[in-house]
Amino acid sequence: MTEISMCRKTTAILIFFLMIHISGSYAQKRADEVMAGTDGYFEQGLAGRVTMPGRRQIGNQHYPSEEWLKGDVAFSTGVEVKGNLLRYNGYMDELFWLYEGDYQQILLDKYMIAEFFLYPLWAGRKLHFRRIGIHAPLLIGKYEIFAEVLYDGNVELYVYRRIIETGRGDYRVGDKLVGGMNIKPAHLYIFRMPDNTVRIAQRLRRSDILNLFPEYRIEFRRLLRENRIRPRNEEELVEAATLLEELIDKSHP
Repeated sequence: MTEISMCRKTTAILIFFLMIHISGSYAQKRADEVMAGTDGYFEQGLAGRVTMPGRRQIGNQHYPSEEWLKGDVAFSTGVEVKGNLLRYNGYMDELFWLYEGDYQQILLDKYMIAEFFLYPLWAGRKLHFRRIGIHAPLLIGKYEIFAEVLYDGNVELYVYRRIIETGRGDYRVGDKLVGGMNIKPAHLYIFRMPDNTVRIAQRLRRSDILNLFPEYRIEFRRLLRENRIRPRNEEELVEAATLLEELIDKSHP
């Protein structure tokens, strides 16, 4: 073999291995940024998979609206990721992230999330959700849920923004009639007591709230009357929770 042929062969081999190296480096970089071509997505501490909520439900599955909102996520590891587009699905009780690189909807790993915050501009306040453990007959089959924090003291007050099915319905897609399930909000109000037990109300009525606390009923009712709290809305329920906390603290100094 001539010296020129040997040189050409050596050059070709070097180019071949260089192309492999470049290709491998590029592929590794892409896998670190976003796992394109698979259903797994990773970015800035967020991790999840492409999942689309079922379309057979008739109604809004999301809270506070179907709009994607800027939000922050705090993970169980202590890592915080801020300023991403998020949406909470109350029907699935899951948090979704909109990956803006290719506008994929990513279901985040629930059990990696400690809490998250949503910032709807029209609400005038941030919405604070926390993953909490729950054991209650009303929530059979649920052991951990995302619940919005309304009051965070010795007595904790949460609202579970669940969406439930109410019966079969139909809707049109073009000229076709498609079957589905009607859904609607059915919020649950959860008091977590200092001893870590929970009391759950399905309605915002004074009698329903009082019935949750038979051991404090007489004094609690007096405090509600003195402060003219019924409660008929979530703001008044927060005021009721602060009164209940004061009552418990006095009863157990």
